[in-house]
Amino acid sequence: MKLYAQHGYGEGDKISLGLSNNVLSGVIYGGKDVSPVNLRGKLADIAETYPSAGRLFDSQFYVNLYTSEPNIKLGNLEDYPYYNPLRRSQLEDSAFVSEQIRRVLEFQISLPVSHIIAPNIFISNSFDSIESVISKNFIRKSMEIYKSFGDTRPLLSTLAVSKDALILDAS
Repeated sequence: MKLYAQHGYGEGDKISLGLSNNVLSGVIYGGKDVSPVNLRGKLADIAETYPSAGRLFDSQFYVNLYTSEPNIKLGNLEDYPYYNPLRRSQLEDSAFVSEQIRRVLEFQISLPVSHIIAPNIFISNSFDSIESVISKNFIRKSMEIYKSFGDTRPLLSTLAVSKDALILDAS
């Protein structure tokens, strides 16, 4: 089993301590909490200091659908080239989805990460929803698009699900 730290606001030295004490297998950086410029530096530092550590980047693409929410905190997401406020109806267009996936994958391929994480949307209500269909479409298309880049790092898929979607209705 591998244990990865999710980098967040106010990182401190927890990640480096965990890696140096062999408690952590790697780190996952998120777009919201680190700027693109700082991300590259942090990933390069981890690669140099802990060469066997996993280095991953969560694009937090799913946030693109919620940018109109009144209390949303975007952090550094607006500085990323794939950031784009979206409407769910746009994600019903297969060509549009492919382009969004391509943009996120292309950005990650340019990073010194050990794995690539495919983007996806958030399933908020049910696995029988249009969100679920769109999410599965993201997963299917991601592998096809990723193969076209010729990159050999492992591709992981995001499956972002709310607790409400996991609760079965007993009525």
